[in-house]
Amino acid sequence: MTDLTSNDVWDVVIIGAGPGGATAAQYAARAQLKTLMIDKARTTGALAIARHIENYPGVPEKMSGLELLNIMHEQALTFGAVFKEARVVRCDLKSDPKVVYADEPYKTRAIIVASGGSERAARVSGEEEFLGRGVSYCATCDGAFYKGHTVAVVGRDDEAIEEAVFLTKFADRVIFVAPGKKIQSAAGEAHRLEENPKIEVITGKPLKEIRGDQSGVTSILVGAGAEQQQIDCTGAFVYLSGNNPATGFLEGSVDAGEGGCLLTNRETETPIPGVFAIGDVVCARLKQAVIAASEGSIAAMAADRYLSGNVASPGKYY
Repeated sequence: MTDLTSNDVWDVVIIGAGPGGATAAQYAARAQLKTLMIDKARTTGALAIARHIENYPGVPEKMSGLELLNIMHEQALTFGAVFKEARVVRCDLKSDPKVVYADEPYKTRAIIVASGGSERAARVSGEEEFLGRGVSYCATCDGAFYKGHTVAVVGRDDEAIEEAVFLTKFADRVIFVAPGKKIQSAAGEAHRLEENPKIEVITGKPLKEIRGDQSGVTSILVGAGAEQQQIDCTGAFVYLSGNNPATGFLEGSVDAGEGGCLLTNRETETPIPGVFAIGDVVCARLKQAVIAASEGSIAAMAADRYLSGNVASPGKYY
């Protein structure tokens, strides 16, 4: 394994060690690039907290997300990638080489941003306890586990609306709880909730608590004071601005779209040469582990071409 020293210049530093970052590290290291992965806590991402994985190609039934992530991580290390547990606080993308500041500065010729989505600053009571046992942040990932069940979706925007409608494919009943009096749909999609017979809408009641037992979530408590209401459900899908791209360390140095997502082209390149972005930080609607992993391989190969001086036309950023 490569030793870590502050004088090293890495070929690639990957910020994040989820499915995208781990796959990028595997492909980059296998291509003989000097590769470093940095993550503040690789076991707390969206894949790591999933209890069961059913829709990742080739994964045996009942494997947990953490088990899958551990396999990816070990594969990357086997090929020679190095992992460092640290929080990235800043990046200098204009210097040559670039510098990633974490517990110490790491110089690098290329950067792959795979830092995922950021969590909310404060969770409600029971949210962390039942995370992966009824609490979810991804209907596309976990909706199939709730066939015939009643689930609650707590949110206020278009993402929550889309996820609620998606859940009606599986759940018998979806209760949409908006903390404010109005649903903030920039795309004017709130009517999709009212038009779906499986969805019940409750507004003006913030989420206060998620309750459950050994089997998982059994109900949520919403509202305040005399207006409090208990909603019986087996799943609580929470969308309260907790999955915004975790890119604060870039300090706005990379072009971003709505909500702070990073703009990339089809090769995962950002407008800054040598800086790539993948997974939940990019401007894409479907957020899945298999997509992040695919983008990780694309980014690693794009970085290899960049480092070799074989740079193609950038194409459109979106």
